[in-house]
Amino acid sequence: MRTGILAPTLALAALLAGCASSPESIAPTVQSTPSAAQPTQSSPPPSQEPSQAQTSQTYAPPSATAEQEINAKNNKEFAAALIGGECEYSLVAFAAKYEGRTIEFNGSILAMTNHEDYTTRYDIGIAPGDKGSSSGTGPLFKYDDVNLFDLNFPNLDIPYVGVDDLFHFVATVDHYDPDSCLFFLKPISTQAR
Repeated sequence: MRTGILAPTLALAALLAGCASSPESIAPTVQSTPSAAQPTQSSPPPSQEPSQAQTSQTYAPPSATAEQEINAKNNKEFAAALIGGECEYSLVAFAAKYEGRTIEFNGSILAMTNHEDYTTRYDIGIAPGDKGSSSGTGPLFKYDDVNLFDLNFPNLDIPYVGVDDLFHFVATVDHYDPDSCLFFLKPISTQAR
């Protein structure tokens, strides 16, 4: 259960006003991920030329696959974040490590209000999973100052978007604000589910 939030109405106000649970709920636990051993290629002895089989093998360094979308199945840190609390120190480390990288997850709209005085720009709170405004686990993701076209629905088929609606989100990690416990994302694509 989200600490410091008494009802979905207060959750909406807290999320979009930049407030969340109390600082006491920040747990200074950071999980470390062991790095994968990098394969090495041995060179042939100096007196021997490499065979055609040796030269036709190509090695793709880990950086070539580093831009793979991060999801709960391929990243243990992200999987843990999706089921953890909204105000955990591990989110600071995750956001810093993966800033600018693409994440994807199934989620729901936690809150949605107009951005400042605009009528077509929104601040959208997103929770992982299917519980929307009743969500009690995971980070408080936020799209800040976006319009519905920014969500990039397939074929510009923009459905009604509101609190508790379910979507598959693909977004870029922007930053995590430990003071408000908000995890800011930039939308790449959104698909109704």
